[in-house]
Amino acid sequence: MISITAFKTDSSRRDAAVQRDRSAESHFSTCVKTTGFYCPPACPARLP
Repeated sequence: MISITAFKTDSSRRDAAVQRDRSAESHFSTCVKTTGFYCPPACPARLP
């Protein structure tokens, strides 16, 4: 089980998105402000 504090910092969230970490899926999502698209961390879409 992942700790609640595991994705508190921007760098830890960025690392999870770059690594496509499925364990981060229920903790945050990534989005592109100009398009309104959002994805969970494990999304195969290109990173902004």
